Amino acid sequence: MKQPKEPPKARPWWSIMLFVPGLLGVLIAECAVHISPEAMPILGVAGLVFPLSWVLLVFGTIGAFRSRIWKWALIGCVALLLSHSHAQSTWGLNVPASFESPAMSEGKINVLSWNVRQFNRFAWIGVPGVPDSILAHMKRAEADVICIQETYLEATKGREARTNPWMSRDMLKRGTGLPYLTEEMALGRGTDKLFGLVILSRYPILHVQTLPFDNDKNNSAMSVDLAIEGDTVRVFNVHLSSIGFEQSDYEDARNVTDEAARLRILQRLQSAWKKRASQARKVAEAACNSPYSVVLAGDFNDTPVSYASQQMTTCLVDGYRRSGVWNKPALGSTYQGDWPFLRIDQMWHSAELTCRSYETIDVALSDHRPIKGTFSFPSHTPEN
Repeated sequence: MKQPKEPPKARPWWSIMLFVPGLLGVLIAECAVHISPEAMPILGVAGLVFPLSWVLLVFGTIGAFRSRIWKWALIGCVALLLSHSHAQSTWGLNVPASFESPAMSEGKINVLSWNVRQFNRFAWIGVPGVPDSILAHMKRAEADVICIQETYLEATKGREARTNPWMSRDMLKRGTGLPYLTEEMALGRGTDKLFGLVILSRYPILHVQTLPFDNDKNNSAMSVDLAIEGDTVRVFNVHLSSIGFEQSDYEDARNVTDEAARLRILQRLQSAWKKRASQARKVAEAACNSPYSVVLAGDFNDTPVSYASQQMTTCLVDGYRRSGVWNKPALGSTYQGDWPFLRIDQMWHSAELTCRSYETIDVALSDHRPIKGTFSFPSHTPEN
């Protein structure tokens, strides 16, 4: 008597629902880092959702193996392999260089970068003493160089002097213990209220260069040449264009059923992606043409899986990718707003430097977390 045939197994729809959008998201993200948003701005969305796409593809590929759909399993493995560099940049899946002891002949520099959101000038954070707390954290970090974005300063000298400023140059020097300061103020020149970039240094500043952005007067970049133990290192402080969301925009972003709101949000995102594309190319060109070793830090307002970040790879190395091993909080995310898990503050360096450690500091005094990197470089100081 013939045995009845087993009914065909049901196709694993759950793995299809994970695999297909995950694969498409990962492939589109790969295109997004190479195609300028100026040509196809909608691709910028792929970078934002890459972490979700990659996770979906991982579980979809596992489902394909379990269901013995070998073709899908192979495609998934190839896609995951091709996108592993983006996964490293997103989550820091690596062995840190900090486990290696630096040689005695190497120099070292600690760099801190922090978007301080104007030192809580408009009381976004409802606690007193935020400016003093920020300065205390900066000093506690024991950084040799501090790059600050969205600095707000008030004049303490001249006709526009204020006797009790919210924040001033002297307060920054005293609070951090760093004697050298230079600035690039995008707004407020000639007034008592200044907004822009500041670099503080333990080492003498030999030269300063500003990099204004023609398409956005609120943002800019700058660099300083520092004399460090007989060597010269060029440090960049970068602040690329933000989306410029107001509170009403965040409310629109939550209202996914409102088509007009979705359109407004998408237009703002596309405008910012386009601006950052040309800004990133300008910064990358300046960094690549530097005659000295480079550390480049700042608020990119974009994820590592983006066209803007990809421009840095022309001649620089992502410090987080080298040493940011699953570091808390939230796997290295720096943005503390309504969209969590975004690592939009970044630190890059020349290949001849070694990133010994990279830390995302968990402190809630701004809408950004500070990042800190320790870099070593071959010392050229002659031995006695």
